[in-house]
Amino acid sequence: MFAKTTTLSIRLVVLDYAGLCTNPMDVRTFVKNVKTIEQIVIDHGHKLESFNRAELNNHKVISKFDCRKAPVKRSSL
Repeated sequence: MFAKTTTLSIRLVVLDYAGLCTNPMDVRTFVKNVKTIEQIVIDHGHKLESFNRAELNNHKVISKFDCRKAPVKRSSL
């Protein structure tokens, strides 16, 4: 996995919360294990929301990933 082998800081951008994971504890574990992730940006289509590593330790922030909506579909050709 590139994210684990690089020494560069990573800003991870996902489409909606479910685009990354719907389990908050999995998100927390993922960020904890991949030390190069500095920020996660959520693209809601009409706005962006970003969280740094420290903010993801906040229960109110991490609970936003507790969603069951299907991932946003990309355009199909």
